[in-house]
Amino acid sequence: MSICVRESPAASSIPRALAATRRAAAGLVQHHTLGRLRHLLTTWRARQRDRGDLRRLPDYLLRDIGLDVDETRQESRKTFWQT
Repeated sequence: MSICVRESPAASSIPRALAATRRAAAGLVQHHTLGRLRHLLTTWRARQRDRGDLRRLPDYLLRDIGLDVDETRQESRKTFWQT
């Protein structure tokens, strides 16, 4: 006598649901990572632009807005990835 064990429909959908959950989680991680990368690139571009603007200002304008000329020149020489 053989016994036939049938899997319930709910039990067979569990692996599919787990796979879908894993795919969704991977998508969220990828989206989060790409968002962080975009933020980093935007920050670097802003630093590069701002430091270039500082570099082009004449000394009398830097003093006029209350910035130390030597500190400003030192800041403007930093590369974009330096904080």
